[in-house]
Amino acid sequence: MSYSRPIFILAMAVSMMVSALNPSLAAEPVKAQKSTPRSEFFSYETREDASAGAIINSQYFKSIRNRTDENGVCATTYFTPYAMGDRNVFFRCDGGAGAYEIFVNDRLAGGSSDTQTPSEVYISPYLVDGLNQVRIEAREPGKALAVESMYEEPMLVMGGNSFFISQPKVYIEDFDICTTPDSTGNHGLLDLHIVVRNSSRADQKLSLGWDIYDPKGKLKTYDLRELEMAPGERDTVRFHNIIYSTAKYLWSAENPNLYALTMYIKQYGSITEYVPFTVGWGTTRYADGVITRNDTPIEIKAVEFTPKYNLPMSEQIKALKRKGYNTIYLTMPAQIGLYAACNREGMYVVDCPTLYTDAKGGDRSRSNGTSFNDPTLLDEVLHRTLAMQRRTRNYACVIAWSLARGGGNGYNLYKSYELLHSLDTLRPAVYREAEGEWNSDIELPAPATLK
Repeated sequence: MSYSRPIFILAMAVSMMVSALNPSLAAEPVKAQKSTPRSEFFSYETREDASAGAIINSQYFKSIRNRTDENGVCATTYFTPYAMGDRNVFFRCDGGAGAYEIFVNDRLAGGSSDTQTPSEVYISPYLVDGLNQVRIEAREPGKALAVESMYEEPMLVMGGNSFFISQPKVYIEDFDICTTPDSTGNHGLLDLHIVVRNSSRADQKLSLGWDIYDPKGKLKTYDLRELEMAPGERDTVRFHNIIYSTAKYLWSAENPNLYALTMYIKQYGSITEYVPFTVGWGTTRYADGVITRNDTPIEIKAVEFTPKYNLPMSEQIKALKRKGYNTIYLTMPAQIGLYAACNREGMYVVDCPTLYTDAKGGDRSRSNGTSFNDPTLLDEVLHRTLAMQRRTRNYACVIAWSLARGGGNGYNLYKSYELLHSLDTLRPAVYREAEGEWNSDIELPAPATLK
């Protein structure tokens, strides 16, 4: 892939650190935990469903169909059979739902102040056996609105992009994929780091495995590791393997070849979860003002883009390619299907967090003269930046990280630039409003505007 291997401990430490930086935010309306940002993926019960991406077939997936009423409240139920005590249940909102709080059986479980970035709330501690009453309430973003004041604030919209999902108590929590050529350039080196967590109250023995198939469906290699984990333990398991003949199937926008990687956990003689991911082989780098993919400079033909969620993502990307574009500058985080479509169809992406303000009239000579120079908003800026990077870092299509859509410059964006480079030393961090300051690695071509 196109980034150096991030350090999981660093990412989690940053998440905790930024919360401690700004105790004033503790007074905001959202009182519950912010989940640690991680890759967005699904856990499947069978390999067939994992290969097909058929999460709707899972008994552990429940889409929220209820609509939001005039008071900004979505009420629904969630049934928890006794057997679900062996699983961790999450509420997920796949972006664009507005700021919200979620209550389970009248207890606040969590929420999000970011109106666009997909969010996840761990709700198992609030569930009871049988029928649970769930209420998702729209809320005022509070101070967080200051870092996205130029977006048109969406109404709380549930149904279609929000759901309940679960994973076993011993589960794959996250993963990092790094793909590089060997010394000959003909073969590849796969560095796969998988974070496994034992959230049960007992010692656990398990097997952590994976396999990878090339774009023609040929098994390239597989590996398996035996583990013993204490209650509550989290472990990062590192694999380093040679994958032969990868030079034939490098990923680029012109040739979007994809390998099929499947990770899995086996316990008690059976596989308890499968986690699939499609890998675009190769490396993205930047140097001397140029972004390269597999050492070939990318001639960026860009358009600023906000996807339409009522149309198939692949069709939208194909339409852009027919118009001659090969790169999209996102204006906000997109639903995960957009990145998957860009991987499949061959479209480069400059990803962007939900950060967009009007800096006109701002005074950067004062620490709080603009939103991006206000230290009381640093926690919010860094959390959104971290959520963006951790979520889509494994996608080949992502060639750069944008600090924000716009809103002037300042201390908060200096720190977000440093955060991004602590996690990814290969892909550039860019900001079109840096105006020559040091926190933008390259100057991207101006994008076209869709009509």
